[in-house]
Parts: sequence; C-alpha cells; structure tokens
Amino acid sequence: MKIRKQNIAPGGVPAGRKQHTHGVAQASKPESALRIAEAEKRFKSSIDENPQLRRDLLFLSAKLKWSEDVLLVRLFWEAGRYSREFSPSRFFHRWKTDEIGEWQRDKHFWKSLPTRVFKLADAIEMANSTALSPLKSKSLRDIEGESLSRTEQQELLADFCELPEILRWWAGTVRHQVILIAGSRGFYGREKKAMELFFAQELTDSIPEKIYSSSGSYHEIRLSRLLRKACEARGIVMIDERAFIVRLNRQKKTLHGNKSNR
Repeated sequence: MKIRKQNIAPGGVPAGRKQHTHGVAQASKPESALRIAEAEKRFKSSIDENPQLRRDLLFLSAKLKWSEDVLLVRLFWEAGRYSREFSPSRFFHRWKTDEIGEWQRDKHFWKSLPTRVFKLADAIEMANSTALSPLKSKSLRDIEGESLSRTEQQELLADFCELPEILRWWAGTVRHQVILIAGSRGFYGREKKAMELFFAQELTDSIPEKIYSSSGSYHEIRLSRLLRKACEARGIVMIDERAFIVRLNRQKKTLHGNKSNR
C-alpha cells in the first residue's frame, strides 16, 4: 500500500499525498507491500514447479477439504510460526524492557488486537466483493473532493485489493510478538493458566492441528516440505525437520494427551 496519513476525505480517499494537479500526487508502493506480493508469487511458483510439492499440496488439500488456493494462503501466512526465532524454546527466555512495559500497560488490548484485525481483514475482503465496495466506485476523490486521474484511481484500487493481505500480515506479526512477550511473563507469573489457554488456542488454530483434526495425523513430512518453501519465499529460516516433528509431538501431547490417532 502507499504511505498516506490516516484522515479520510469525504470521497473516501486517505489524505496526505503531495499537491499535484488535482491536489494529489502519485506515490510508489512501500517495499513491504512489494515484498509480500513477490514472496507470495515465489511460493506459488515453487509449488507449481516441483512435482513432489504439488502432490503434497493436493494430498493435504484433500484431507482438509480446502481448495489449493486456500491452503497456499494459510501456509504462506503461517510460515513465520516455524522460524527459528519463533521457536517455543525461546518463549520463556525473551525479555525486553520496552516490550514488557507495553504489554503490562494493556494486556487485554494486545491479546485481542490480532483477532480483531484478522476479522477486519475478512470483513474488508467480503465487502470488496459487494456493490458498495470502493472497488466498484465510478469516481474516487481526494481530500478536497477533486476527482483523481485514471492512473491514480488504478493505483488506489490496487491498494484496496491488497489491504486485507497487508492487515493479515500485520496481525500475524503482532500475534507472534504477543506470544513471545506474554509467554516470558506468564509462565513464571500468576497468569500461567491464562497463557496456557492462550497458547492452546494458537495451536488449535494452526494448520497442523486442522490437518490432525481432519485426518488423525499431522502428515509431518509433507507439511514440513510445504512450510519450508513458504519460509524460503518469505526469507525466514525454518527450524529443521527433526525439530518440527518434535514440536508437533509436543503439540499432540498438549492438546490430545495420550489419545491414539483415529
């Protein structure tokens, strides 16, 4: 998305662009938005070009009863959960004064914020498919009510299309940060039980758990191959396969105890 101030004009266009012709100037997309689009493209291409990964994707899609596109998106966004930096073994060793202070000031806000942003992204995505969406607008305007040029309108419409993905990326990053910070405090403090429930919810919502719930198995090797490609596309160093399997075994014990696979 383009960098703009947050005040919105009556015509629905964020203010903050430099004055140009109709009071609006073109602005290039920030590197972060381009990186997301490029990373997604690399990930999808790497799957299409690799017969084994294609088979893995088809196999897990069938188990989940999801479309391939849905699974690809989920894998892409969830890849960060399996980076070395995000390893659960580091949850209780991370301590940064500023982050802890911010967390302590409003824990409820930070716990609930990612979920609310994810819901907002879903709502915007749904709204973009309706007749009331700005994507259907015949004339977009600037802060002064002046019509935008054709090029400027096309750029802004592209931003509107990307907005749900940008929000999901942002919310996922915040959620991971919250887990790291909250975990370091909650494990040793009075909130231990609350944080255990918080972590359990994170696990329940994860792709491995969705696969396990659908098939009675995590299908670790297939899933590891796909997640590794997603991590590579995002520039993330993923934990090795053995560590990934160990983590899933712990996850199974945490959520299912000693229950055998169905």
